[in-house]
Amino acid sequence: MKQHGMSFIEMMIVVAIIAILAGIALPLYSAFQTRARTFEVISVLSTCKLAVIDFYLDNAGWNQPDGTNIAALAVCEPGGTAHVQPNSVLVDANGLITIGTRDLGSSLPDGSIISMRPVFANRQITGWICGSSDDGTSIAPRYLPGSCQG
Repeated sequence: MKQHGMSFIEMMIVVAIIAILAGIALPLYSAFQTRARTFEVISVLSTCKLAVIDFYLDNAGWNQPDGTNIAALAVCEPGGTAHVQPNSVLVDANGLITIGTRDLGSSLPDGSIISMRPVFANRQITGWICGSSDDGTSIAPRYLPGSCQG
C-alpha cells in the first residue's frame, strides 16, 4: 500500500524546526526594532549637535558676551517624537548633550539616557563622542547604532 501525506512524527519534526527558528528570530527582531528606535533618538541628538556647534562658534566658547552660559539657554528644543521624552534634552556648561528616551522596547526602561559630548583640539570642536557611559548613557552598546558606541 502506498502512503499518502505525512506521518505524525514527520509533522512533529516540522513543528519543532519552526519553533527553533522562531525562538532564534524573535529576539533578534526585537533587538533590531530597539536599535531602529534608538537611531531616531540619535538623529534628534544630531540636530542638537548643530545648535551647540553654532552657539560655540558664534560666541567663541560656551558663554555669550554677557556671561550667560550655554546651559542656561534652550539651544535645542526638538519637536515631539515618539521616542524622545518631552523636555528631556539638556545641554550642560561644556556642551554635553543628554536626551531622555521612551518606548524604545521592552528591554529598555523609559527614561534611559543617551549622551553626546564634543571633543576639542585647539579650542575647536573636532568631533563628538556618543553613547559613552562615562557621560551618562544608560543604554547598552548593543542597542546603539554603530556610530554611537562611545
